[in-house]
Amino acid sequence: MEEVLSKYFSGEASDEEIKSVHEWRSATENNSKEFLEFKKIWLTSQPLEEGNPAMLNSILADEESAPKIIPIWNQKIFRIAATVIVALGLVFALYPKKANNPYGQVVATVTPFELPDGTIATLQRGASISIGDFKDKREVFLTGKAFFEVERNENKPFIVNTTNVLVEVLGTSFVVDAREERNAVEVMVSSGSVAMAQNPEVFGRRAMKINLEKGEMGIIQLGERGIKKRKITDDNFLSWKTGVITFKSTSLNEVSKTMSEVYGVTFDYENQMLKNCVLTAKFNEKTIDEVVDIIAETFNFTYVKTADKILFTGNSCK
Repeated sequence: MEEVLSKYFSGEASDEEIKSVHEWRSATENNSKEFLEFKKIWLTSQPLEEGNPAMLNSILADEESAPKIIPIWNQKIFRIAATVIVALGLVFALYPKKANNPYGQVVATVTPFELPDGTIATLQRGASISIGDFKDKREVFLTGKAFFEVERNENKPFIVNTTNVLVEVLGTSFVVDAREERNAVEVMVSSGSVAMAQNPEVFGRRAMKINLEKGEMGIIQLGERGIKKRKITDDNFLSWKTGVITFKSTSLNEVSKTMSEVYGVTFDYENQMLKNCVLTAKFNEKTIDEVVDIIAETFNFTYVKTADKILFTGNSCK
């Protein structure tokens, strides 16, 4: 290549040789540097003639115009693309699965959600939940009914807010029923212990607070003072979540309430005396059609089923 370069700088190179020099020079950054170095050496080896100082300027011009082989990570387009990728990565890291983000949405079916701290919140149909940032404190805002299985954290209590009630725990499982149509808020503890308090923003200085243990429930009746504390007597208080329903000599009037809770349909009786019939049975994740068929067969009822109502017909509790 040195011989060809000498001919190139002396103006004696053929068209083919000139082309090969240009290709070689632009192939790599190292070749471009060698080209300039060789040109300097060649110029200094030539006798200076009048006007030759101008040739030195051409060296500088070559240095400025020489093609630079820029690593891809230093190229502007790569930097822009990398910036976009990093930015998108941060978006997905900060807002995972945003398209499926359930918070603030009313659910149509019983739906479990995993919260940022690992807590599982299972929402009853018609409920919705919103959350805080979970950095300074673990706090959720509930409308409707939900079952919480709280990931224990001794240093950061878990707080459930409703319009009238605050529930605070470290790690336990419990139900909060804050459906507006009930005009009451109920908290039922499945495991551990729970602190249940009236919202001071609503009740002011009269706000009360009680502790509830496993198997206990607290009730705040709107328009009434205080918090009522009772033992949980309903074996089916979690049936809407588990799908397991147990009746022990239970009147069909109470059966109807439980079934409405679990399946979201209304049970009614053409003959109101049928509500006094007593049922003993256990349903393990049965469909609504299976349950209705069993009840109808047990008591020799007939029934009419619509989208949101079951109407039983019969003469007696045979």
